[in-house]
Amino acid sequence: EDEEEEEDEMDMRGLLEENVQEVLEVPRTGEYEDDNKPIPIRDVSAVNDGRAELPCDIDPPDPSDRVYLVLWYRELAGKPLYSFDLRGRPPNTAKHWSADPTFGFGTRANFRVGSGPETPTALVIKTITLLDEGVYRCRVDYRNSPTRNMKLNLTVVEEPHAPQIKRDTDIQQDVGGAYAGPFNEGEELKLVCEVHGGRPSPTVFWYVDDQIVNGKTQIEPGKDIVVNKLRYAMLNRDMNNKKVSCVAKNNDINDPKTRTVTVQMNLRPQSVKILRKQNFLTEGVKVQIICEARGSEPPAQIRWYIGETPAENYKVQHNPLGSTTTSILIFEPGQGDNKRRISCRAFNKNIPGSTIEDHWDVHVMYKPRLTLTLGRTLNPQEIKERDDVYFECLIVSNPEANKLEWYHQDRRLYPNATGGILLSNQSLVIQGVSQKNNGEYTCRAENRQGKATSNEINLSIKYSPVCDNKSIDNSKIAVDSSVVTIVDCYLDSNPPVSQVYWISSKQGHQSRISPSQYTLMEGFSRLSYQPERTREADFGELLCYGVNKVGTQTDPCVFSIEAAGRPYPLENCKLGNSTGTFGVICDPGFDGGLTQAFNLEIFVSETKALLRNMTRNQPKFQLAGIHSNQPVSLQVYSWNKKGRSEIVTVAESVRINTDLGSRSTELPPSLVMKEPLYLVIGGAGIGFLLITFLSLIWYFKRRAVGKKLAVVEV
Repeated sequence: EDEEEEEDEMDMRGLLEENVQEVLEVPRTGEYEDDNKPIPIRDVSAVNDGRAELPCDIDPPDPSDRVYLVLWYRELAGKPLYSFDLRGRPPNTAKHWSADPTFGFGTRANFRVGSGPETPTALVIKTITLLDEGVYRCRVDYRNSPTRNMKLNLTVVEEPHAPQIKRDTDIQQDVGGAYAGPFNEGEELKLVCEVHGGRPSPTVFWYVDDQIVNGKTQIEPGKDIVVNKLRYAMLNRDMNNKKVSCVAKNNDINDPKTRTVTVQMNLRPQSVKILRKQNFLTEGVKVQIICEARGSEPPAQIRWYIGETPAENYKVQHNPLGSTTTSILIFEPGQGDNKRRISCRAFNKNIPGSTIEDHWDVHVMYKPRLTLTLGRTLNPQEIKERDDVYFECLIVSNPEANKLEWYHQDRRLYPNATGGILLSNQSLVIQGVSQKNNGEYTCRAENRQGKATSNEINLSIKYSPVCDNKSIDNSKIAVDSSVVTIVDCYLDSNPPVSQVYWISSKQGHQSRISPSQYTLMEGFSRLSYQPERTREADFGELLCYGVNKVGTQTDPCVFSIEAAGRPYPLENCKLGNSTGTFGVICDPGFDGGLTQAFNLEIFVSETKALLRNMTRNQPKFQLAGIHSNQPVSLQVYSWNKKGRSEIVTVAESVRINTDLGSRSTELPPSLVMKEPLYLVIGGAGIGFLLITFLSLIWYFKRRAVGKKLAVVEV
């Protein structure tokens, strides 16, 4: 329609411009039939700011006749405001003329020749205003037929404003948006539809979904406002999400003004249920407890309670279909949860008093709970040797425990009256404790759910100092009058040693050693000892005594003193791979009281020629990078300034090659004895042999006196 109107407007503007210089010849009154005779009036309506169509039947009574001139008049005006002139023109070239806006419609009007029932002949007026309202006359003149007059009463309708839907309260605030509410289930619903303006006054009514609902209509005097009130005394669940429309109508031209809102409601949960309640639960085994609430809108809030304590470890799933809320409680039952009530409570947070509940009294099976305590009269800090000690084991379990055991340092205890071990019901008694009773004690119990162990009680028995194994293993001391010998006395005691003293014992005579010669450290005492002479009569024993709060050491640590000498032979020597490296490893022997070093010698097995001599601070020799194509022998020994130990043969007639070593390089040819060189080099070889002979004499002489051999390399 808008496109047609634009085209009509352009056509009309063109026609007007074309005829702007022409003067319309309007017949004077009396030239035609009487225009003032009674003419039937037809009512026509148009909406303000819309379009009006004033119909006019121009078809001639005689089909052979034709239209000559169409004139439009308003009220009783003597001159026309629009003309459609076909005089002397073909039908499709009629002249259109419209009076200026001061009197007529200007470009707003256009006479449309009908083309059928859908588009009858009419004067089409655009952008109608209230000023256009009135009675119009259409006068049609034919070439031969009598003039035809038609009157039309144009009524301009002013549409009302869009309805406003408000809550019927003192404030009467617009509901705003597409939703009204939310309203709580069971409460009263009161809505007001308010419509402003409209000429004539609109009819205002309500629709709920597709059904008209009676409301109470009233017109506020002097305010040009029509009000209709809708009221439900008690909202039920069926009203949720219903569409409520307020309709204002005052014409049949345009669609009525409508405002639609959807009623939103807060609905109470209808049911809540804990699903799959088990007969019993097992301690420590997590379970998922499912609770389902239905019927709430928005979805129900679910809270879990264990006893009266809110639970926290749960997750919630909402299913908008059916307003269902599912909550899953992740519950790991413990011993304290036995016979405790688990509650699932569902509620709509917007509706006070909407909470409903389901509960479950759970039964928890659990392993024994054990608590080990020391006798109430005992002070764990004051237990001494030869005291009597007793323990109590408290058991809580479901079902009851059917077995109880006692353990010391993870070794089970059995009744032993001779050994001082007594068991009675849930008690353990140890008579006359000693150091062997030190350590951790536990009790263990069992039922159908499994075994359990109590807390540990560490029994720390107080005792006077005794000799530690380190002192016992190193009780032989070799000394040299020329040097100071360090003697360490390791002591074991509880509480720690607070004082120590040393005694020198020679040939039955004992004397205290000056405290300036020894010190007390954590766990041991160190004595700096140097005899005046190195004679057998000057040797004897050194005695070490410790003292703590319990008492003085009964049996001292005894160290036998002897003169320093040569070291003892090496022990447990092995040839092979160790920690990824090929070589020789030995255990050192007694060092003779002096610092010792260690030597490895490699000889050609057949000729006894020395190939390699190695000296180390520890008896560990790496052979990587050495190999020979002749059998060799390996010997080790240790030495100190007093001399050399006995030689230990590690291996004889072995080949050192890539099969034995981690990596290998050939020994220099000069270190590998092959055929006699004198056969090759003649006289020069004789001189070489002489030099070699003298070197060997020197070598064996050095070896005979126990001196360290030098490495011979040619």
